Amino acid sequence: MNAKKILALIIALAMVFALAACGKKAEEPAKAGAPVPTPASQAPAPAAQTPGQTQPADTQPDGMASAGGKGDMPEETLDDRLSILTEFLYKVCPEMAGEYDECDPHFDLVFLDDDDLPELVIAQDWYHAVGAHFYMVVGGNVKEVDGDNYSFSDYGFGQYGSAFYKDRGSIIESGYYGMGALSTELFSVDEEANITPLKSWYEYEDIDWDNDTSEFVYMVDGEDVDKDTYEAVVAEWSGLTDKVFEYSRGLSYLENESDINGALYFLYYNPADYSGKGEDEIAIEDIVGAWKLVSYDTEGYEALAEDDGLTEIMTFYDDWTVDIYEQIWNDKPLELKGVELFADEYGYLNYSFCDTRLEKPMSETPILMTVVGLDETGLHISSTVDYGDGTYGGSYQTYERVE
Repeated sequence: MNAKKILALIIALAMVFALAACGKKAEEPAKAGAPVPTPASQAPAPAAQTPGQTQPADTQPDGMASAGGKGDMPEETLDDRLSILTEFLYKVCPEMAGEYDECDPHFDLVFLDDDDLPELVIAQDWYHAVGAHFYMVVGGNVKEVDGDNYSFSDYGFGQYGSAFYKDRGSIIESGYYGMGALSTELFSVDEEANITPLKSWYEYEDIDWDNDTSEFVYMVDGEDVDKDTYEAVVAEWSGLTDKVFEYSRGLSYLENESDINGALYFLYYNPADYSGKGEDEIAIEDIVGAWKLVSYDTEGYEALAEDDGLTEIMTFYDDWTVDIYEQIWNDKPLELKGVELFADEYGYLNYSFCDTRLEKPMSETPILMTVVGLDETGLHISSTVDYGDGTYGGSYQTYERVE
């Protein structure tokens, strides 16, 4: 009987000590003065505005504190991150601008890893040859995402193509398009800003000019494969990234003087990729009237319409129709009247048509046009063509209103 009482007493004392230890651990963060996350209603707005944007007065946008619904951010931690990145911009952008005459570096803030603090991306200029340089803050210092075994610190991701990344997914895709070749490389990014190859695929047309013949060559991870294997790999691995930073995107360093708050504005206030209105917010009454094509970007090739002798006018009507006029130099124009617009299940405005000037089967292949943005720079429309063999084509077009 005495042994049972002693055992019970030992168990009771053990429980008391365990509770006391838990209470001590719960109190330690408060004693250490750990930062308390700022409530969403108290999160500060960016101090500066980008040209052409009007900052809401005394209002708290829904997406600011939560990064467009992406989680609360500690105020001091965000300030520290912006301070580090701003100091870095002041250092690296003048170096980039001075490396070649008249270079204009441009930059943006992105969510590359899965926390609520932004990373930085910079491109040296606005032309096709430059790539995108991603930067993370590691141990309080800015480190370029490139690893020790790759040369992206020299050229950037997506040189002569586009750099894609997975929003909060720690994945970067580097694409090259040109000279009949298409190359894609996928990398994962760790917390130390190092990259690890995930998958790569490459195709090009091998032309025998002497015999006027050609054949396509397909490679996966540096090894020759047949077409079916190649297409299976592309189908499995493509689509992992959902954001793009091209040479034509971002805020001008020279125009914004390293104003990182401008990038912050777009990241938190306006997550619809620089659109005053996102795809599902644009109504037919917003675009009624005539719009003239200014520029277009087709799979990494960017051009001004006037330089290519291209005249294209889209005239929208409030009866949900659009007239299309397109002419290249003095060739036969394409003129279509009353093409119907429709809203898809997501609320995006779309219309499609066939270019009857082309030979079959392209003359019977619909071109899908989707209104993707409307801001001070114009109306933005993406086009997509399904070639029917598992491949797609497309472009990103900007129009200005015809007064």
